[in-house]
Amino acid sequence: MSSKGKRTVIELGTERVKLAEFAVRSGSVTLTKFHVCEAPAEGSFEEALTDAVEVHGFDTHHVIGCLPRNMVTVRMFDLPSMDLAEIAGMVDLQFGKQVPYSRDEVVADYRVLKPRDGYTRVVLVVIQRGPLRECFNLVDAVGIDIETMTIGSDGLAQWAAGRSAAMADQAEAVLDIDTGHADLVVTQDGELQYTRSILVGAEQLEEDEARWCENLASETQQALEICRAESPELEVARLLLTGYAKVPDALVEALGGSLQVPVEYVSLGQSLQDDPSGVDLEDAVGQTVAITAMAGVARDADPIALKLFPEATLRVRSMISRAKALTLLGVLLVAALFSGSFYGISKYVVRRAQAGAVRAEVERTKPSVQRVGEMQAVINTVSAREDARFSAVSLLGAVHAAVPEDVHFDAVDVDMAQELVTLRGAGPTRREVRELVNNLEKSPLLADVKESGGTTRDRDGRFRFQIMGKFETGTGK
Repeated sequence: MSSKGKRTVIELGTERVKLAEFAVRSGSVTLTKFHVCEAPAEGSFEEALTDAVEVHGFDTHHVIGCLPRNMVTVRMFDLPSMDLAEIAGMVDLQFGKQVPYSRDEVVADYRVLKPRDGYTRVVLVVIQRGPLRECFNLVDAVGIDIETMTIGSDGLAQWAAGRSAAMADQAEAVLDIDTGHADLVVTQDGELQYTRSILVGAEQLEEDEARWCENLASETQQALEICRAESPELEVARLLLTGYAKVPDALVEALGGSLQVPVEYVSLGQSLQDDPSGVDLEDAVGQTVAITAMAGVARDADPIALKLFPEATLRVRSMISRAKALTLLGVLLVAALFSGSFYGISKYVVRRAQAGAVRAEVERTKPSVQRVGEMQAVINTVSAREDARFSAVSLLGAVHAAVPEDVHFDAVDVDMAQELVTLRGAGPTRREVRELVNNLEKSPLLADVKESGGTTRDRDGRFRFQIMGKFETGTGK
């Protein structure tokens, strides 16, 4: 879908290419641009189409492709299944019976209609590879990107369903007369039920009106009889005649007499359902060119899409799609790497800034910390000195209580600065020295009491000792 509610439709014929732009509003369509490129006697089709696109300013992206009915083979049949997987297999089996070509010669696709009573109606569309490849070579050379492809018969069915006077729950036929052929479709409830191409068009009617009116009426009658034979439940209640701007009254009478149903001619302006907004339709389109199918395609192309693309085009599109996907993946990967790198660098910068701030704060508070440490040392010293438990009197009392009988001291040294008590003396035996060490260890004021320097025996037979012990608590703890 192009921008601003506009759709560009291209009908790819072998002798002419139609380009139309429609404004679509609430299901109604208005023709805003139109051009027909005829196969030139001199020069190339490509140049003529390129000039038309540039002069008229057609959108070359988001374009809906449409194949005229006379270029494709359409087969419609009912299959006794409602399972899509089973239907796919049945279509493959029916292909050889219904299509007079081998698989290698054609491009084919099918669409499933609404199931009824356990049966599913299938529309099989087939086109030869050669003409289809020529059409896509042309649009690829011009730079037109066709994103959706269908056939003109589908467009006629959509056009008939979108009319305000559409018939509910009844089948109606549409005969769209184009320059060199006519497209007959039977539609019901907005779905295509039958289609046939009749090789009688506006050129033949203008050449010999009486002869070709009778011929066209006869061909239409035969086609509808085949439709009734294939689908007896379809009863055509009306025939809409459209396309050719100068439909003769003789044709309307001939069709009414042959088909025995009401025949209604719908002019070009009526077929577009809306004010043409200043575009002279007859001047823009011409008398012998039909655009009804293109208007129906523009109205709603989503439910009628068919995969009628050459294999080369599908491969190129697949490669482009993969390239875009890889490009997107690469962009996402680069974005992820960039994001990760940016996050890592940002985190490093933030942490470095935080570390710098911490170091600066440490340097700023270092003198204060030193002053606090010095003050704490002074406080600890004062507290130790004020602690009566570790006064010389208290320590001597604790030592005296621990001295066994017959143990004498030569010296008692109390070092308050190092919180250390040193005892030197003698005892009669080693047992009394060990008893002294044990008793001092049990004292609540001393800890880590041990003999220092070894115990020796003097000339009098007494054992001389040196015992050291630390204060239990103090400024060093």
